[in-house]
Amino acid sequence: MTFWKKWLPPAKELPLYVKEYRESFTVSPPRNTPVDELRFVVFDTETSGLDPKQARLLSLGAVVVQGGTLHVHQSLEMTAYAPQTKVHEHVAIHGLTQRELQAGESEAYILENWLAFIRRAVLVAHHAAFDMAVMNRLCKQHYGIKLKNQTLDTAYLAKRLEHGTQLNEYIRPEEYSLDLLCERYDIRPDDRHTAAGDAFITAKLLLKLLAKARQSGITTLGELVR
Repeated sequence: MTFWKKWLPPAKELPLYVKEYRESFTVSPPRNTPVDELRFVVFDTETSGLDPKQARLLSLGAVVVQGGTLHVHQSLEMTAYAPQTKVHEHVAIHGLTQRELQAGESEAYILENWLAFIRRAVLVAHHAAFDMAVMNRLCKQHYGIKLKNQTLDTAYLAKRLEHGTQLNEYIRPEEYSLDLLCERYDIRPDDRHTAAGDAFITAKLLLKLLAKARQSGITTLGELVR
């Protein structure tokens, strides 16, 4: 053992729930897994700003879709402890009060529940890159890991189903906002702009898109997330 290695502090032991999460991916879900057998965790984050590298997580909502059904009893809703957080004016529409943020949970506790909840599920969000970046940053900060789950963006899936694989610059991104897709797919946007509410709305959109995907011949995990 070299001198400098001898005096390095011992590596931090990962919590059991982090180990169990990582071990659940020892074997990846086969790409020929039927869509109806997949467990989807549809989620949304509410944050203090628009930059996922810096924005503070304020709340997290998630719900399960499996077998063509939205399982409301399998849900997750948590508010973060962030009493001193300044909220960017462009995102101050989530309705969270200072009292709720004062009574919120620690990031470590939220991650413990999150990792136990998602396991090997396919993670689904609307404009998923932002929400995934937020959660990956927290996982990296606390445990030095990144999420291993397959991901699905409902905005991208809607574009693909409506325009085919030849997506181009003539598709206007604003036409694929969650609000306009709710109008297009006849979904009531109840409880909009809360993490739990947006997760629930996105889950209903996912069910509509999966039905459309099935009609287009998309029946397996590999075909869905390519």
